[in-house]
Amino acid sequence: MKRLMIAMLLAMLPLAHAHTDKTDDPIAYRQAVFNLIGWHFSRMGDMVKGEQAYDAEAFAEHARKVQALSEFTLTGFETRSMSRKSNANPKLWDNKADFEQKMTDFREAAAALAEATPADDVAALRDPFIATADSCKSCHDRYHED
Repeated sequence: MKRLMIAMLLAMLPLAHAHTDKTDDPIAYRQAVFNLIGWHFSRMGDMVKGEQAYDAEAFAEHARKVQALSEFTLTGFETRSMSRKSNANPKLWDNKADFEQKMTDFREAAAALAEATPADDVAALRDPFIATADSCKSCHDRYHED
């Protein structure tokens, strides 16, 4: 199942990346990954907040996709790549070990969230969802510029 999800995600990444004019652009690649994570995460957030009816299978599918995408979060950060279109804070490159640890924390939190699904009640997913959101926020607070 994990191999199938990874294969599907690998097949989808070029589609997310297709809007760019350069296929070797690390900034476009990482932005595509984070945009996909954000899309799936926001759907779960709507359910956690009660803004959308809880659907256990849909929530589980979103959580599995976030977990699979979390494996790609360091791709595009291998070398220092900055431009006006990047939201990465330049201090990321000076604190690479901390940044990589925060990405590891996110992958672990995303895995715990996916493992908690499906649940009969969205309340059972609130804590792992918040832990995953907090891991995102800890990185954004330090290494993301708006």
